[in-house]
Amino acid sequence: MNPLVTSSDDRATEPLPVAAGPADAPEVWPLTATTVAGELCIGGVSTVQLANACGTPLYVVDEADFRERARVWRDESGADQVHYASKAFLTAQMVRWVDSERLHLDVCSLGELELATCNGFDPTRIVMHGNNKSVAELTAAIECGVGAVVLDCDEEIARLAFLATAAGRVQDVYVRVAAGVDAQTHEFMATGGDDVKFGFPITGGYAEKAVVRVAATSGLRLIGLHSHLGSQLLSTDGLHAAARRVGEFLHILQQQHRIVLRHVDLGGGAGIAYLPGEHRLEPAAFVAALRSGLAEALGPETVELAV
Repeated sequence: MNPLVTSSDDRATEPLPVAAGPADAPEVWPLTATTVAGELCIGGVSTVQLANACGTPLYVVDEADFRERARVWRDESGADQVHYASKAFLTAQMVRWVDSERLHLDVCSLGELELATCNGFDPTRIVMHGNNKSVAELTAAIECGVGAVVLDCDEEIARLAFLATAAGRVQDVYVRVAAGVDAQTHEFMATGGDDVKFGFPITGGYAEKAVVRVAATSGLRLIGLHSHLGSQLLSTDGLHAAARRVGEFLHILQQQHRIVLRHVDLGGGAGIAYLPGEHRLEPAAFVAALRSGLAEALGPETVELAV
């Protein structure tokens, strides 16, 4: 037998490595995680008891942990708006937590939109985004009155304008732009480069043409720009550079087209620790990098920043 290959029988007899518990690696665990009598507890509840009651695999979310992290983003990050990304994980109960913590909600599908609105979430605090949105999804967004729809491609501009006009509505929209900045994350989680399928690249004038087109399209009201750099971001360098690029683009729109936009939805997914010794990107540092990048491009001009 190849000494580098371990058979299933060998693996079955080898002891599992001891994981670093909450006391040794608090950065990896929920804020309420503890070890009691050798059992991992989340929010004061034994995970062994949870597994026995619910079976495995089991995904556990602790309300106290969720709310505390939401409050840090809301109260200590420095952002004007904080959006929870439904694609991370969403249940009916979590919709209610997001609502009561006064966060906004990003949804990417009809199912997420219906889950939110059916549980009482104010649609004006919902942003509908995602690429290749269907007619059914755009129609539902218009009918329920979402705060904004993020336009991601040329086809979507015409599609949403047609649907909004047919419904007798004017839909607020963001145009999603690709800043052309290295996200400093895994290539599969990067969404801000020039060669991604998400949004209009600033490079080459694609974003400029899209913004001018949207501003002149009936049925749509352009309120700002959206730009997402990627997920699992652990460095602020890319955030700063992307925000500066978006700020420079805002300046171009104002100087060359007299299009003044005061709302930007920027950032991406703040990185977290997966292994002991790793760090997370704290909300205040995340937002400060965006603010400084915008300030370099715009000077004293101010914009409302959503993250």
